[in-house]
Formats: sequence, C-alpha cells, structure tokens
Amino acid sequence: MEDTKEDRIRKRAHQIWEDAGQPEGQHEAHWAQAIADIEAEDAVPAKPAKPRAVKKTDGAEKPAAKKAAAAKTASTKTSEAQPAKKPATRKPKDAPVA
Repeated sequence: MEDTKEDRIRKRAHQIWEDAGQPEGQHEAHWAQAIADIEAEDAVPAKPAKPRAVKKTDGAEKPAAKKAAAAKTASTKTSEAQPAKKPATRKPKDAPVA
C-alpha cells in the first residue's frame, strides 16, 4: 500500500526530529522542512528505466564484433611499428598577440 502525501510528510518530519537529536519545541520547523522535502521529491520527474541489453547465450559472436576486434588488432600492430606524431605547436605569423 502506498503512503499518502501526509504520511510521507509525517515520516520525514519524524526523521528530521530524530536527526536533530529529538529536541522539544521545534515540531513546526520540522514539519515545514518535511513539507519542503516531500514537495521537492514530487517535483523531480522519475527517470524511466533504461532498457537492458540482451546478451546472446548461444556463444555465437556477431559479425560486426569480429570486424571490430580485427580492426582493433590491426590498429594496435600499426601503432607499435610507427612512432606517434608530435602535435604542431607553432602559431601562424598573422596571429594577434594576446
């Protein structure tokens, strides 16, 4: 059974009171804070659940995955053989001075 808004406010106010060390004479402040908290919760739209990816259980690999793995292997081999290029650091001659 779902709690009514007033039930939620009452529970939140009680939690605030307990967290504050159960002081006496501050029930109105706790109640006002609880109302603000519950209204803030209600104002935030609930995020829809993301659909889960379905994994194949038959062990078959998709052709695209095979191509991606082959491309990754090929790029790794070429990057090992060639040194990395140094990025250009020169400014154009016409660039304004800052």
